[in-house]
Amino acid sequence: MAISGTLEGMPPQDLLQWISRGKKHGILSVRCKDTGIDIRFRDGWVVGVHSSRSKDRLGALLVRKGIIDAGQLSDLRRDQSTRSSLMGEMLVQREMISENELEDVLVDQVQDILFDFLLRDSGEFIFEERQLDRREQLIEPVNTSTLLLEGTRRIDEWRRIRSEIPSNRVVFKRGFSEVFRPGLEEQIWNYLSKPRIVSDIVDEMNAPEFIILDTLRRMMNTKLISRDYDSENRLENLEAEIAKNLDRAATLTTHQGYHEALSYLNRAQDLDPKNQSIKRMICDIKIKILNDAKRMIPAGKAVPKIRQSFSTLAPERLILTAEEAFVFSRIDGTTDVRSLTYLTNLSKDDLHIILHKFIRMGLIYLDAVKPKNLSKRRH
Repeated sequence: MAISGTLEGMPPQDLLQWISRGKKHGILSVRCKDTGIDIRFRDGWVVGVHSSRSKDRLGALLVRKGIIDAGQLSDLRRDQSTRSSLMGEMLVQREMISENELEDVLVDQVQDILFDFLLRDSGEFIFEERQLDRREQLIEPVNTSTLLLEGTRRIDEWRRIRSEIPSNRVVFKRGFSEVFRPGLEEQIWNYLSKPRIVSDIVDEMNAPEFIILDTLRRMMNTKLISRDYDSENRLENLEAEIAKNLDRAATLTTHQGYHEALSYLNRAQDLDPKNQSIKRMICDIKIKILNDAKRMIPAGKAVPKIRQSFSTLAPERLILTAEEAFVFSRIDGTTDVRSLTYLTNLSKDDLHIILHKFIRMGLIYLDAVKPKNLSKRRH
């Protein structure tokens, strides 16, 4: 039997308590926007977890704890790809860790993944209630109620962390002390060769967010690192400028001012090149333009011609990008659209977007090439 729902309707803590109190067997699969988590139960006790994020994997945890190094992890993964053994089994077989030490590490892994799950407020879940075979039970059973108590303690600790590091927009730089612990502290110290925003530190470090922020707080309290308020102010101004461009683009899109909206989105992307959301918005606007361009530019043989009122106007006096000015300079009244694609070395879509803008500006018009008159056959 399978039961499904959303975390908005049944929060993680309630879901785990329901499984625990009902002494249920089965697999709870949770899918959130950035990760997938599978938790295995026997008699309501946890007997295994799996996360799709690489930083939650056993190998990453072993490196973080200093039990193995990155080179050893690479060797283990390479050997694992040719065998069917689990990472833990290989470690014990090679005497790199004892069975008791492995069990402790696996419990820590369970706690880290479950704590991340408890902080989730959106996502979908499905609980497949069934008996598990021995292969599916990865660890000795752990009392779910005990894990929930630990999760509650960590949530309280999380609130204290957030009182000192209020958001992932905080920027840290190196402080006065240089006495750091090997492992995650050392990795963060090396990464802070220049000021870094917390969200970038979280993305870069191979550890759960709670562990990273807890480490940052400890490093801040020991003067290893400090907040860079000047960088935070610059970042705040940058984000305000990006937001202004995005708001303007949204307004223009509503009124079908697609090319104008695209220019504002391009400015926003220049300010934040890695922002995937802006990239998607640019893609959506281009699709809208191309749909209209198909109607305006029906054939590759059509010839773009500059309107007489613009014939003596130099490209640099127009408000055009360098790419648009280059296309404009190649419009000579005889070269058709298909040939312009080769002359400008642009894709068909990119060229059509530019030509569409020119047409909307009243800068050019398209002259369709008429087929030549065929002489009548003489009989």
